[in-house]
Amino acid sequence: MYLAGFGPVIIGLLATGGNLFGALSLIFIIYPIGLITMLVCVPETKGKVLD
Repeated sequence: MYLAGFGPVIIGLLATGGNLFGALSLIFIIYPIGLITMLVCVPETKGKVLD
C-alpha cells in the first residue's frame, strides 16, 4: 500500500551513488507505468456524489 514511498529513497540512493543516468532511467520507466496503472485501475468519479 505504501510502495510509492520507496521511489524517492531509491532514486536518491542511485543519484548520490554516482549513477545519475541509472536514477533518471528508472524514473523514465517507472512513472509512465504508474500513470497507466492509475488510468486503468482507478474508477472515474465524474458526475458521482462523493460521500
